[in-house]
Amino acid sequence: MGISIRVTERDLRVLMGCYQNVFLSFKQIKERYFKEQERTTAYSRLSLLMRSGYLQSVAVGGLIDENSTVSVVYQVTRKAYELLLKKCPHETEDEVFLNKINFSCVWHDHLLSDVLWQLQTKQSDIKALNTKVFQITRWQSGKKPDAVLVDLKSQRKRALELELTRKSDRRYRDIVSNYRLSNEFESVLYITKTEALSEKIREVIRGKTPQGFTPRDTGKFYFISVDDFLKSTEYIISNGKSEILRSRINSKTQHEGALS
Repeated sequence: MGISIRVTERDLRVLMGCYQNVFLSFKQIKERYFKEQERTTAYSRLSLLMRSGYLQSVAVGGLIDENSTVSVVYQVTRKAYELLLKKCPHETEDEVFLNKINFSCVWHDHLLSDVLWQLQTKQSDIKALNTKVFQITRWQSGKKPDAVLVDLKSQRKRALELELTRKSDRRYRDIVSNYRLSNEFESVLYITKTEALSEKIREVIRGKTPQGFTPRDTGKFYFISVDDFLKSTEYIISNGKSEILRSRINSKTQHEGALS
């Protein structure tokens, strides 16, 4: 049954972060919720949350990027989900308790969590929703974006796709066609692993550009690399014609664009 603890406001934020992203790594939890504390403080609190039945750890086999290895991630339990429903009903999806990890795309989902956190912290007027948890939209084909960005003032929605590996041209054509035919999303933001991957998707959207000609813009589809988005102080989200400048201080300098 576990030990009994007093759940603090920070505990609730940790639990909510794990719930809304399906899982979080220790590094993500430490940087977001224990930024000013020692690692031992974070470990101790997570240990208490596990011993009290609110968190569980899951071995994921060692996720490797250029900087780190992640072998364990944290998820909420049914007990934590029921607590969140009671304490934070507007931030929790009723009757949607998801605790299964898709091990074939763990690194993608881990990185998606960083992308959504970045959006939430830099763009206070946007709510970023992971569609693995929040069943906000689904096309008839069953395809849905990785996340949906909701403008808190206008309630307009933008789709977000985190693209780390290349799909077939046919698959991209199907996805682009779905977005073009859908009135649900004002724009689509592609965050890609490489510029070459961005260019491949642009080519599907606008066709090949003859040598010597200026490429056409990509309309409602906007692009940025994941490294620029996560690591740069300033970055540009562009469709080849209009751009939006964002910065660490939540710059409001912008041109005509998708996320204005």
